[in-house]
Amino acid sequence: MVLVAFLVLLSCASNTKKEVQAETTDCPAFVNVGKVKICLPEIDSMVESYNDSIVKYWADQHEFQGNTVLSFYLRNPTRFAASESGEKIYDDFFKIFQINSVRDFDADTKYLDEVAYSITNGREMGNWGEVLKKLEKDYRFIPADKPYFIDQYSPHPDVRSFVVLYRYGFGKGDIVLIGVMNTMLIKKRLVGLTYYKAFFGPETLARARTKNDAIVAKVMAVNESE
Repeated sequence: MVLVAFLVLLSCASNTKKEVQAETTDCPAFVNVGKVKICLPEIDSMVESYNDSIVKYWADQHEFQGNTVLSFYLRNPTRFAASESGEKIYDDFFKIFQINSVRDFDADTKYLDEVAYSITNGREMGNWGEVLKKLEKDYRFIPADKPYFIDQYSPHPDVRSFVVLYRYGFGKGDIVLIGVMNTMLIKKRLVGLTYYKAFFGPETLARARTKNDAIVAKVMAVNESE
């Protein structure tokens, strides 16, 4: 009985030590996904801005129902893309969010693949060359306020990524953003990260993917299990 009790205490002490390490690790800030803490790293040339009331309102207003925004990074200094009507939208930013229904679900790579399949199943991926030709004429082939899928890939073993176009209508003109939607497996939790960049020509796609992949790599690295 004494040995059993000792092993139980040793196990509890070990778990407590791990929790303390997780709390005191060199991390600028944490957010909770259910009961799991996720580290928010520092990103070069970007600043975490979700605590700003104006940014928070904008981010929450543009989030899908059933999700909760956890963090919102803006380019530093902040840049805007402007439509012909003069209205503005953030350019070069990303958000981290949770899917509320699975915030306490222990996921694995098999589940990650199932989610990725459910996202793309039945969707037709637009050919980038053909899409560029269409963009030279107008943006109306992109559904308003819905993602238009053009590619999928995996920049990390625990990440599935989808390149999409978004069209936002503002009076006389539209703004098109390139987005990279990332479904990430972090500490057995499903975490969403989407990076956005205003479309300014063919080179925007390569730049968006490069920056997205660097952000994803940083987020995954600071959240590796010890």
